[in-house]
Amino acid sequence: MYGRIALNQIQNLFYDTLITASAGWSVSADIYDEVPDGATFPYVEIGQATDMVEGTKGVRFSSNTQTVFIWSTA
Repeated sequence: MYGRIALNQIQNLFYDTLITASAGWSVSADIYDEVPDGATFPYVEIGQATDMVEGTKGVRFSSNTQTVFIWSTA
């Protein structure tokens, strides 16, 4: 459960960072965690995330991987 809480915080930070960055994009694109039916291109989809809790010499740490898909007709 501890790793899952950290993963949620990372995903929230990732989403907030994308929203902030999108203000400077030359093309407007919606950002989705789950793409609704009929979404218009272009859009960004936040995909699967993995969080592997590891440890060495008594120190716990996590390795996090986040997948992002950029969808466009171009």
